[in-house]
Amino acid sequence: MSKIEDQQLATIFDMGSSAISWRSKKYANMGLSSIEAKYRVAIMAAPEGNVDFRTNNFITGHLSSGIFDHLPKLRALSLTWNQISGRIPNSLFKCKELVYLSLHNNSLEGSLPIEIENLIMLNKLSLYRNNLEGFIPSSIFNLSSLQAISLGLNKLSSHLSPDMFDHLPRLLYLNMIGSQLSGRISTSLFKCKELEYLYLSSNQLVGNMPSEIGNFTWLKHLFLDQNKFEGSIPSSLFNISSLQVIELKFNKLSVGHLSSDIFDHLPNLRWLDLSGSQISRRIPTSLFKCKKLERTYLAYNQLEGTVPLEVANLTSLKVLDIDRNNLNGNLDQLQVLVLRSNRFYGLDNSKVTSSFTHLRVIDLSHNHFSGYLPTKFFENLHAIREGYEKKVKPEYMIDASADGIAYHIQSVSFTAKGLETEFQEILTTWTVIDFSNNQFMGQIPKAIGELHSLVVLNLSHNSLTGPIPPSLGDLSELESLDLSANKLEGEIPAQLKIFYF
Repeated sequence: MSKIEDQQLATIFDMGSSAISWRSKKYANMGLSSIEAKYRVAIMAAPEGNVDFRTNNFITGHLSSGIFDHLPKLRALSLTWNQISGRIPNSLFKCKELVYLSLHNNSLEGSLPIEIENLIMLNKLSLYRNNLEGFIPSSIFNLSSLQAISLGLNKLSSHLSPDMFDHLPRLLYLNMIGSQLSGRISTSLFKCKELEYLYLSSNQLVGNMPSEIGNFTWLKHLFLDQNKFEGSIPSSLFNISSLQVIELKFNKLSVGHLSSDIFDHLPNLRWLDLSGSQISRRIPTSLFKCKKLERTYLAYNQLEGTVPLEVANLTSLKVLDIDRNNLNGNLDQLQVLVLRSNRFYGLDNSKVTSSFTHLRVIDLSHNHFSGYLPTKFFENLHAIREGYEKKVKPEYMIDASADGIAYHIQSVSFTAKGLETEFQEILTTWTVIDFSNNQFMGQIPKAIGELHSLVVLNLSHNSLTGPIPPSLGDLSELESLDLSANKLEGEIPAQLKIFYF
């Protein structure tokens, strides 16, 4: 789309009470008619008859009723993000070759004229976020060339009739947020099989979510939140592999138990909000296979048990909101703690109070932790300290749930001997401490030498100083030791010369 510019006149726009007027900074004495005529010539000469005065030009005032009378070839008009008020001029609907009409984020008032049906070539209609009111003309939905309709955040209203979308086979984008829509979702909507973006938030839609929603095989964004939907979520929704956003919060849903594999077919999911959906029992572990997930909202439900440790695999996760549930557990029950590759900082040795009785795997690598290595933290790692003495039988780590079912801890990756490996299941004898690539300073605590069943120790790429403590020679189960890229000094203790890894 071409943007009309006139560098010579350095024109600014001042919307008067009844008509557009252009004032020239350079030619202050030039009359309105001369400049308006010049711009109309420019508009007519523009490629494809496009007009684009969008984005924060701060055009204010009304559009006069006849302002578009002399633009029969106009194909695209964008006046978005301005301060245009008043009604949409009827002369606009004489521009029968109009393909693109974008007037969103203004202060337009009044009703949508029925004459909009004259724009039979219209491909995109965006009137989002204005002050339009009244009933949405049904004639809009007869414009079969429409691919995008954005009418949300006005004061419009409509009832979704069963055949409302019968004539929109090419529809890709529908935004009717806050449009006082009532009744059930029109069954004709599911004939729009090319739909990619559906925004129907903050309306009065009722009934169950139709299983036909699975017809939208190209759907990327689904916003049905803050309506009055009831019942469960149709399973067909979770088979739409293209979905990036699922926003269903605060309906009247009674979802109940989500099966453990329900998110298996959503590899592109980035945003999930099921807040206030009466979800019970455990958080499905399949959710944490959605590696692109950035925001997850599961607040105001009846979730139980502990947060699955697989959450550590979601390296893109920015928000996890599980407020107002029945989740339990504490740090003392942790067996695996992986915070790798984030921006965490601060690990105050004096404030480490938990005993971490069961913790066997700790990965804090690639963060911004600084200060001295926390001696008390290592002293409290009882599972690693006592495991060898008790001759622990090799078993897979499990996470006992509130319902009495034991789940294997799985799908966690670690770096050992320079290689990153994903473990589908973790043995109780596999013990790891990885504090590499941080900003720790000071000496290596002797207490680490008391962690007799430790298998992997990586303190590389820090600023550790002083000698290597001979007590590390007591780590008889150690298979991987990396102290490189520090400021250590002195000889390698004779006790370490027995290691051959």
